[in-house]
Amino acid sequence: MIDLLREMAFNQIEVVASGAQGRRRMQEINCDLVIINTPLEDEFGTECALDLQEDYEVGIILLVKSEMAEAAADRLAGTAAFVVTKLISRTVLAQHISLLVRTQRRVTALTRKVEDLQRKLADQKIIFRGKLVLMGHLDISEAAAHRYLQKKAMDLRMKPVEVAERIIATVIHEHS
Repeated sequence: MIDLLREMAFNQIEVVASGAQGRRRMQEINCDLVIINTPLEDEFGTECALDLQEDYEVGIILLVKSEMAEAAADRLAGTAAFVVTKLISRTVLAQHISLLVRTQRRVTALTRKVEDLQRKLADQKIIFRGKLVLMGHLDISEAAAHRYLQKKAMDLRMKPVEVAERIIATVIHEHS
């Protein structure tokens, strides 16, 4: 297994014997792939896979005996972990690893994109609230409030959301 991973250009390969050791090690390192060769010293391995899947953006392959594959797959249903029988060929295992790593990287990129969009949406909500405050206090149109925010942001070399936050904070302070 280690030779296969080295051939696939995995540079840092860590080997631990138990789920507890694996969980502790994951707190210390950043990795793309975890392969759990069941059973572990202190548990079977599905609980470890579930914990790691929940806490980290990491691809997980669970190697199990063929008679345990269905139960392990049922336990890991709804996760992105792969359950693979131990009687798998080297070539097929390499394909699984490659697919899992590519998929995990894509999921990570999409997760970051979603987080970025959520931040932008939150900023837009604040900007909209700032415009509403301006419209209410200065009795101006939304377009005029928008221009005001943009101009203030340029003049103060700030982001429009920061200007909107200041406007909202000022109005709240005035009314308290």
